[in-house]
Amino acid sequence: MKLEPAPFWATVHTGALHKIDSQQHRIRLEDRVLVYLHKTNPSIYTGADNATFTSKDAEYLFRQLKKQSQTLEYLYMLGFLIKGLEAGKITCGWKNVYIPSMPVPAGREPARFTPLSFRSLNSFKMYHDAIAVYLEQEPDDSPSRHLGLILLSAIMYGGLLTSKWITALLRGLPDRVRMENGLMWVDMQRPYIYPKLADEPEKTKYINRRWFPDPLTQSLIIRLHLHYSEHLTWCHQLDAQQTCLKAILYRLSGTSTHFSIKNLYEAAACYLGLRIPGFLVSYATCKSISVSVPSNVWTRLLSDKSVIDDHDIGSSKEDISGSQKTVIYNDNVDMLRQEKLRKQLTSILGDARRTRLTCKPTSDKVQLFLEKNMRELSPVMQMLGQWAVELLTRLPNVVHGRKRKTALQPSSVATYLQAIDQELIACAGRSDITQYEPTELRDLYDDAINSAKGKQRQATSFRLTQFHRFLMRNYGTPEIDMSGMVSSSGPPELGVDANLISPSQFRLVQKALGCELPKRSRLQTIQCLIVILGYKCGLRRDEALSLRIVDLMGTKLPEVIIRTSRLFRPKTPDSTRRIPVWLLLDPDELAMLMNWKQLRIAEENRRESLTAFLFGTPGSNNIPNEGAIYLPIQASLHQVTGDATSRYHHLRHSFANRILIMLLPDNLFHESLPNALKEMRVDQKTRERIIQGLFGNMDQGRQFLYGLSSLLGHAEVSTTMQSYFHLTDWLLGQAVRGEAVQPSLSVKAVMQITGLKRAMVFRSKSQIGAETWKMEAFIERFSKHAASLFPDQFAKKTRVPLAIQPECDTVFSILPDWALVEHSLRQHQEHGMTTDDIARMLCLPSDMVLSWCMWAENIRNLTTKGGTPRHLSYWQRKSKGDTANIVLFPPPPDYPADKEIVNKILKKVAKLSLLELEDVKNGCLDFINRYSVIQGYARFTEFKGAIEFRNFLKLIGVPDSMVYVSLFAKTSPPKPEELEEHREVMKKLGIAEDHKLSSNKRHIRYRYRRIHECSVGFMVARSDHPITRWKKVVEVVTVYGFRYAVYLLAIGLAGINTCSEVVPSPSDDFPG
Repeated sequence: MKLEPAPFWATVHTGALHKIDSQQHRIRLEDRVLVYLHKTNPSIYTGADNATFTSKDAEYLFRQLKKQSQTLEYLYMLGFLIKGLEAGKITCGWKNVYIPSMPVPAGREPARFTPLSFRSLNSFKMYHDAIAVYLEQEPDDSPSRHLGLILLSAIMYGGLLTSKWITALLRGLPDRVRMENGLMWVDMQRPYIYPKLADEPEKTKYINRRWFPDPLTQSLIIRLHLHYSEHLTWCHQLDAQQTCLKAILYRLSGTSTHFSIKNLYEAAACYLGLRIPGFLVSYATCKSISVSVPSNVWTRLLSDKSVIDDHDIGSSKEDISGSQKTVIYNDNVDMLRQEKLRKQLTSILGDARRTRLTCKPTSDKVQLFLEKNMRELSPVMQMLGQWAVELLTRLPNVVHGRKRKTALQPSSVATYLQAIDQELIACAGRSDITQYEPTELRDLYDDAINSAKGKQRQATSFRLTQFHRFLMRNYGTPEIDMSGMVSSSGPPELGVDANLISPSQFRLVQKALGCELPKRSRLQTIQCLIVILGYKCGLRRDEALSLRIVDLMGTKLPEVIIRTSRLFRPKTPDSTRRIPVWLLLDPDELAMLMNWKQLRIAEENRRESLTAFLFGTPGSNNIPNEGAIYLPIQASLHQVTGDATSRYHHLRHSFANRILIMLLPDNLFHESLPNALKEMRVDQKTRERIIQGLFGNMDQGRQFLYGLSSLLGHAEVSTTMQSYFHLTDWLLGQAVRGEAVQPSLSVKAVMQITGLKRAMVFRSKSQIGAETWKMEAFIERFSKHAASLFPDQFAKKTRVPLAIQPECDTVFSILPDWALVEHSLRQHQEHGMTTDDIARMLCLPSDMVLSWCMWAENIRNLTTKGGTPRHLSYWQRKSKGDTANIVLFPPPPDYPADKEIVNKILKKVAKLSLLELEDVKNGCLDFINRYSVIQGYARFTEFKGAIEFRNFLKLIGVPDSMVYVSLFAKTSPPKPEELEEHREVMKKLGIAEDHKLSSNKRHIRYRYRRIHECSVGFMVARSDHPITRWKKVVEVVTVYGFRYAVYLLAIGLAGINTCSEVVPSPSDDFPG
């Protein structure tokens, strides 16, 4: 009996996914898949209910389909199979069916070595030999040939393999050549203007690129400035290709049918491709784009000093005034509330038209709205409000993004806001978009445009460009690539914010954040860890902030996993990745991160503790306040580098360049590396270990780029090259200085170029032990006295980097971490761990842990004169029978109100001085000695002690509304004069009359029937939640959170020195 395929196979549509346009061809390929399914797995073919399809079945089927199939055919058949399995899983309810993933075809670089390129090498060799002969002659007096020789040398040996930058090199020879410590470079500029602005030349932008010449070209440039400076005036008049290059090619060939310039580029690319890494040749030919860092950043990296200059001279970036406005960060921003606030803002602008209000009163109303709701507004809502205020205000001068300096009418401003407000608020959420890098901003704007309706997208795109200009002027937001958002499009280089941080500067940033302090605050520790994750692991700001405890997996070989969580979604599907922190972090940094994880586990004492945020607040499920974390980081970066445009995302850029330089082979680099770049290199053993850990084998070529791209979470290598690798220009300059690239010259040619005498040439060659006559052997001596000709304009503005280390908070340095105190007690009492093991696990002094555990044990065993435990409740004694059986003391509070009281008291104590901490310590001891859980209050028989305890409650932040007092009379019932005394006592204690609790107990009588001067019982309680106890309604209920906070303070402060020189032992000065 012939089996028929299941009906759902006929409904599978793969779409025009794989460029197979012929319908008959598609049908044949689909039939081929079904034939193999019929043979290998009939249950899947017929759509049986209990069909199974394993990964092994899939692998076998893939091998069969791949036989005698082209790549596009194979991908189409694979897509058809996957779509069919998904349809069958829905239709037939399959549960044991494996759905394979669809491979992503990666685009390949065009072939560099072709028969045509190899044939052109013959003509290339002709010019190679002709240059060697031409250099032996006296220099040509013709400016076109003299300059053309420099350009030809740059093409053949310097890696300048594109016509785009030849003219830029010629224009930059007079005044854009720089030299520092023997290293020469040219800051080239290529002008660009948007087609729409072609009639406005003043809006021309510049694409910058740095080029490092090879030794021969460097020598020719030095000779030009030393002896033929009169030719420099022709650099701005002659055409680079049609005049200079053709003149020198004709001179070298001696015929009019010289080598074509196009073939010259192809032959030079083939020549270099056989000698240097392929990705550098792709960069040299502009097949892959890599943006150079600005001039001030390069000077900072070269000198390893900070540069006092905010913007690169001649840069394409606009002259912005810096960050004039600031964003107020709110911990709990309600996104549902933002929609109501948005409607209120637009209603203010809409009502102005109906009530005929002018711009100034409307602007005042918007300002009042912002001041009133500032604590509830998200960052984007704050910026939209400020933009509305600016649009309603007359500006002193016309600015980019505003056609006129006059104020707009309120109705027009409402139209501006309504074009972008809903989309931008929904896409940005709670994030501060002023801290985004250009690519993130562009993605955000694209999402906002796509979320708008079809007819409104053009208006949304146009208003977003105006809004971004406002952000650049007032918040210091970087410039982005506007192509696609406006009618004109530009090169992608204009939208890349290139900036790097050297390793030494990164250490100074850590110091400025307090990483070297003996005792850091919680916020300082979070900032240090996030900076480490950004610089050493390449995490984005939202990725680092949204990490959960469970995302830091493993103990021996820990890894950080970037994945989707409840409040975080990766930027792209490829952003989901694993990062081996055990391999990328230093041992002390890794220990710091793992200790923080242990601390967070200790803080989150609940079942869902591992899903809490790694850098979150204890007991909170919200993402931490990014403003409190990232603003100090940005300030530290500015302090160290002197660059106002430095931001956290530049740490991620630095990670990409540092790892690339670290993994490249040693033979690519010259011996005299700058100090800042030399620090990025590692020894051969470390390099092999990192490569083995990241890639699994040692035979890696340009796969490094793909591996680093996946480590950064990029889908394409072009994204990494274009937006993150900023030292490719310097790597190309290092590569072309190799012996395999440079031509061998004669002694006479070296003498003509350098001007050195014959004896000096031979002496220089013998001193360095050179075997061939190449300019690398003589460039150092020749360049020694030429550095003054090429001054670096930013070198004069350098200074030693500043890293002002924050002062160590003396009070905080002696206070323990309360989460560690709780975790230590839990491990000791519940799990039976010794104090030494706990101290070793948490990296704490063993005597400190011993003090905590002993004081907790002594407080638990403290009893009254009658032998009743003071601090164990009736139910604890009844259920356990013996105090020794209580598992955990003090037990943590369960109710949110109690937890809130604990947090408030501990935060208050953290701000106290040393002298006040001594009063807190004494107050805790008084409470422990005088409190009885049966009575519910701490009783004092001396008025002085009662006053001191009242001051103690004020000192630790207990509100007056929670302090209640029981006053005991000498007689029962109390006499009128006693009631009057009670009122005086309440007045001296500063407690309201309605907080006096009635009591039938009398004064305590001791021997000789002496009655104390007073009998006051303090109770910290609340009256807003009455309870029923023993069938009676109790309106005033004691607050356990207060007791727990006092227990923690007594345990934590017991073993530390607050005022005396000698630290008491755990058994000294114990209460009772």
